[in-house]
Amino acid sequence: MTTAGVLYLASRHAAEPIQGLLRAAFSRGADTDTLAAMTGAILGALHGPDWLGSAPENVMDHDLLRRTAEDFGRTGELPEQSYDRSDRRAVEEQLARTTTGSRAQLPFYGDVTVADIHDLDNRLTAIRGWWIRNDQGQTFRIKRMSRAKRVPWLKQPTTQDTPPNVARADGRVRSGLVISVADVGARERSMSTSSACRSHARPNPRWCLPVGWLWKQVRAARVHHWSRPRASGPQP
Repeated sequence: MTTAGVLYLASRHAAEPIQGLLRAAFSRGADTDTLAAMTGAILGALHGPDWLGSAPENVMDHDLLRRTAEDFGRTGELPEQSYDRSDRRAVEEQLARTTTGSRAQLPFYGDVTVADIHDLDNRLTAIRGWWIRNDQGQTFRIKRMSRAKRVPWLKQPTTQDTPPNVARADGRVRSGLVISVADVGARERSMSTSSACRSHARPNPRWCLPVGWLWKQVRAARVHHWSRPRASGPQP
C-alpha cells in the first residue's frame, strides 16, 4: 500500500514536487515517514535538489546526509559496520559514566560528544536518553531503561545544584522562570474549617469541614437574597 501511494503521489504531483512532498508528509493515518522519504526520493531524481530551496539546511545532520548521498552516487555502495550485543553493552557502560559535554570513544559510533542528557522517572522504570554527536557530524539518540533501585548511571546536576546562567556544552545559557502558585483549595478549606469550628474547644475534623462548607453556602445565599432589589408595586 505504501509503494502504491508513493507512485500515485510522485506521478500526480510531478509538475509540483513540493506539493507531492507535503501531501506525503501530512497524509493522516498513513506511514508518513516512509511515504514522504520515498516520494521525495523519486521527485528529487526527477527535478534535482533546487526545488527544495533552503529547506534541507534545517534538517538535522544535513551536511552529513549530503556527503553520504554524493558518495553513494559515485560508488553505489555505503560503508557497513557490525553492531552486536557486546558493542551495545560497551556503549551503555561508557555512556553511564558520562555527563553533558563529555567525550567518549564508542564502538560503531566512534569519537563522540555528549550533547545533552534527559531523564524520565516513574514508579517502576528509570529512563535516560543521551544525545550524542560523532566527529563526522552525525547525531544519535540512545535510550536506556532500568528497573534497579539504584540506577546504573551518574546522577546529573539538577537546577538546585547548578547555579543559574551557566553556559552548556552547546554554548547556550541555561535560564528559566519559577512561578510559585498558592494552593487556593487548601486556603479555602482552612478558612471554612476555622470559621465553623471556632467555638469548639476540640473540633472533630469529620464534621467540621462539611459544616464549614454548608455555612459558607448559607451565608452566600443570604447575601444574595438581601442584595436583591425589591420589586415595586403590591406584593402577593
